[in-house]
Amino acid sequence: GRRCVPENWVSTRAAGVRHDGTSWKWTSPPDAKVLSPETINLYDAVHYVVKPATRARACSYVELVSSSACRPNWFVSHWWGEAIDDFAKCLKAHLSVRNLPEESRYWVCAYCNNQHELGAELLPDPRDTSFFRAMQLCDGLVLVLDEEAVAFSRCWCCFEEAVALTPDLRREGPFLFDIATVRSEAVIVTDGLSSREEQSDRRSSGTGWNMKSSRESEFPLRIIKKALTIDISSSAASQETDKRRILNCIAGWSGEDLDREPSSEDKEYDRVNRRLRAKFAVVGWQHAVCCGLPFDAADLEDFSKALREDPERTTLEMTFIDRSKFGNEELGKLAQGLPPNLEDLRLFMGGCSVTAEGIRHLLRLLPSTLRSLRLGLA
Repeated sequence: GRRCVPENWVSTRAAGVRHDGTSWKWTSPPDAKVLSPETINLYDAVHYVVKPATRARACSYVELVSSSACRPNWFVSHWWGEAIDDFAKCLKAHLSVRNLPEESRYWVCAYCNNQHELGAELLPDPRDTSFFRAMQLCDGLVLVLDEEAVAFSRCWCCFEEAVALTPDLRREGPFLFDIATVRSEAVIVTDGLSSREEQSDRRSSGTGWNMKSSRESEFPLRIIKKALTIDISSSAASQETDKRRILNCIAGWSGEDLDREPSSEDKEYDRVNRRLRAKFAVVGWQHAVCCGLPFDAADLEDFSKALREDPERTTLEMTFIDRSKFGNEELGKLAQGLPPNLEDLRLFMGGCSVTAEGIRHLLRLLPSTLRSLRLGLA
């Protein structure tokens, strides 16, 4: 669990892979297709770099290049098939957005697990694996997505997301869940405000959330829509045994029950699906308001439905500052999608087209669980 890598190390390895791949004309193992520096992925890097470099010592790559163990700060959940260049861009941007120290450490399985003894890393109970142990040491998880969001369909990624979304009463502070992808540049969706945005919001209420909304509005709508159909029970693993044990682990089984045939309709799968869909639905609303004018009514309905179906969400903050085409109709759709157990709602709507009639409609639709309401209208 204490094997980890700094972000600048990942960026350096990406640059090295680009150089080596160009020099040696790497080919992909399945079809012998010549790889370009821009498309080299972790499958290729493990095949050409990690395993050969560590074969003599039969250790992880981190153990080869590091002199001591270290505590990881962020766990990285991702699919190995994404381009290493994009992967490095995401972590570099994440480090910057989160304003983390340069020496911050990320846990990346390809580098931190011993690729020569994966049986020792992948134990029968997913909660005994290096993945789970590393997550217990981290401040949060960053989910890195390629343009097809393949991680949504990979069982190990779904397990990591489920762990991130399940409260751990032993943890002192919150476990953060950030998301990263590359459009033309890396786009980061943060769990709450970044430290810079928090500072801005303390100086002038709502400005931090407006900064966050603008930053995240570049997140690809295609990925957001795909997230609304997440179904972890249909995810895949390289080994069917892994899938069976992971799904049963998420469902709360242990011991011999991990090898039972998993149900496709377990309530825990549904809970995780709803939480993930709602997380992306919030980003979808901000994307629609900032980039999708005129609004696509069907998209707004889908985002509202995903929010409404998350009974665990108790807080919601959104900003529509200076979005003149956000009016009563759009506010009504949002109100209809408020989570049923919402306790704290903050909406910043200065400069939009909402009128007193729209506000009255919102108030009529507020859930009975609400304890705190803040509307920024100036």
